[in-house]
Amino acid sequence: VRAKKPFIALNCSAIPADLLESELFGYQKGAFSGATRDKRGLIEEAHEGTLFLDEIGEMPLPLQAKLLRVLETHKLARVGSTELLDIDFRIIAATNANPQEEIAAGRFRADLYYRLEGFTIVLPALRDRQEDIEILARYFLNTFAAKYKKNVAHMSQEFIEALKQRRWKGNVRELRNSIERAVVLCSGTTLTPDLLSPELDDLHFQGHLPHAAYTPYGQPILGAPAYPVSPLSYSPPPAVSHISSYAAPQYPAAHRFTQNNASAIATPYTIEHHAAHSTSPSNEQQQTQLPALQPEPAQESYPQFSLRRAEDERARQEIIAALQASGGHREKTAKLLGISPATLYRKLQKYGIH
Repeated sequence: VRAKKPFIALNCSAIPADLLESELFGYQKGAFSGATRDKRGLIEEAHEGTLFLDEIGEMPLPLQAKLLRVLETHKLARVGSTELLDIDFRIIAATNANPQEEIAAGRFRADLYYRLEGFTIVLPALRDRQEDIEILARYFLNTFAAKYKKNVAHMSQEFIEALKQRRWKGNVRELRNSIERAVVLCSGTTLTPDLLSPELDDLHFQGHLPHAAYTPYGQPILGAPAYPVSPLSYSPPPAVSHISSYAAPQYPAAHRFTQNNASAIATPYTIEHHAAHSTSPSNEQQQTQLPALQPEPAQESYPQFSLRRAEDERARQEIIAALQASGGHREKTAKLLGISPATLYRKLQKYGIH
């Protein structure tokens, strides 16, 4: 009976690609630098039990081929070894991506998908089961009130209605993080709607850009990047490359291949943006450096609004707020934000947060 055997879980997106193979398959002593002893992989640890691979769509293609071979032959070779080990395990896989689109894009092997697609469990999105929202919210409220030792025991009716009106693109994980954030920020005994962070799509972004940027003629530009720049050094930002988040529909995905809607987070926005980072001169320098004002040429045009830029700035502010709430502990910060520590590290580098 597998229910009484080991249950091994692995998030494929949380481990660097070059380490994922040795984590899954194990390795032989001397297989690579630092391999000072034999190590059993997670597949071997799950022998006679169950292996759960979360976000299997993040697995590199060469490793997908090796996993397919194990599923077909029920034999496993550790990294650096030619000895084949008999292995018997059940696999459950989940993904937040659309398997059919991933296959069409060449990022996921069709033969592995069809090998996994034995029994499908469809988990409806949280927005499609609103009756669960209040139940889950109360559970999370009690959990985090106890965790942070706060006397927060109630949710106002307005707070509950605000929860039900949200789209919850990140599903249960997003709800969990929202309740945790509300509990941390709450100064009373009842959660109120103002403790919820605004959804990115609904941001009135001008209110989240604290610094002004200027044209070469000293006039402020509304909606410019939130970086301190001098009036003389501003230049319009270059094009912004943007990958929007994908809201996963309900596709079959596993040998018990579950569509991970209820616990997955929406794919983060990836935005590359470069802006001039110059130090504002002192007032005296500004008085001596500013040229005589000239009428601004009519043909000149400057970007005034950018929702993408606002989303980037809002994400940066959320990370800073989470760092403050966790006391600078990065693993706790990643948990508050609903992302992996590796993703948090990349975003800290991207936004220049130290």
